[in-house]
Amino acid sequence: MFNSAIRQKTRIQNIKFLCKNYIDLDIKGSKNIIYYDIPYKNTEDYAINFDYEKFYSWAIDKAKNNYVFISEYKMPASFKCIWEKEIMMGLDSASNKERRIEKLFVVK
Repeated sequence: MFNSAIRQKTRIQNIKFLCKNYIDLDIKGSKNIIYYDIPYKNTEDYAINFDYEKFYSWAIDKAKNNYVFISEYKMPASFKCIWEKEIMMGLDSASNKERRIEKLFVVK
């Protein structure tokens, strides 16, 4: 994503990219596009304890005035899948790695 953004920097000059905890995100105004690639639930051990229920509540609240997109395999019923694609897990795409369906969700 970073390399793609660099190549397109003349067309995206008014976009601000941040990498931080969602709780620390100070969202001003409305109609912002917020994309989150959260730790995928029930997939592997992460170095953090991610509070999914707290995040879901936060996302639902922010979606009242903004566009919130979340990358995940499965979400609660209050979210709707708007895109999906099969992916192979791991770096070696030629081997018989596990396949999963990557999805993009929004609040219903």
